[in-house]
Amino acid sequence: MKKVLILGAGGIGSYLIEELYHTQKYDKVLWDVDVTIADGDIVEVKQRHYQNFSLEDVGKNKAEVLGERYKFEFIPKRLDKFDGFDLIILCVDNDPTRIQVIKSGLDFIDLRSTGRKYSGIPRMEDNMKYVDETDMGEYSCQEKEDIRLGKIQKGNKIIAMIGIQMLLNNLRGDGNRMIRGVV
Repeated sequence: MKKVLILGAGGIGSYLIEELYHTQKYDKVLWDVDVTIADGDIVEVKQRHYQNFSLEDVGKNKAEVLGERYKFEFIPKRLDKFDGFDLIILCVDNDPTRIQVIKSGLDFIDLRSTGRKYSGIPRMEDNMKYVDETDMGEYSCQEKEDIRLGKIQKGNKIIAMIGIQMLLNNLRGDGNRMIRGVV
């Protein structure tokens, strides 16, 4: 049994988790995968327009909501150790967590989105060049200015779907390459 950890259950993770749930029913490679979701954040009203949550979910832990909805294990907090997992899917909004995963030496797929821009980065020798070790900020899959103007972009949903394919490729031994795009 392969153990997969999904770190982050917001704009990218919430859609990736839903698609993983539906895909797991039909693709045999996923039948032997044990999925755990980890996120310490709670659902906020303002996020409902670009994350996979309803009004009833507001104020609840994201990992718990999605874990219960899609029948996956969940950890309702931010993790700093990743022992016991074979693959990590990064859907996080901050580089410090990303750096911890990269330095752990574990296999991972890093999914990112900001507005219309998206990228998927598999574990590679030079992953550290795609993070800023001095940047301690947290970001959103939506640009602040777009939100202010009432625009919602769908780069987060696009990379979530690409992330499912990257997961399937990884589990099948087909390998992945870096994906970057702007729509």
